Amino acid sequence: MNVAIKSTMRSAIKAVRLAIEAANSTEALAKLPAAFSKIDKATKRKVIHSNAASRYKTRLTARIKAIK
Repeated sequence: MNVAIKSTMRSAIKAVRLAIEAANSTEALAKLPAAFSKIDKATKRKVIHSNAASRYKTRLTARIKAIK
């Protein structure tokens, strides 16, 4: 179960990162809420630590702001 939760979280994060690498801020912003949701679900189920979740969210948001 934990592997599946972590895998879906990583896939959502990867989708945002790929949009960022393509310098497509609108697509990245569209995919960001889904990634945040997956990160929060993983945190709630104690698959990842809450500090790690905060770090993922902060870094994704900072990367999106950098390409605007």
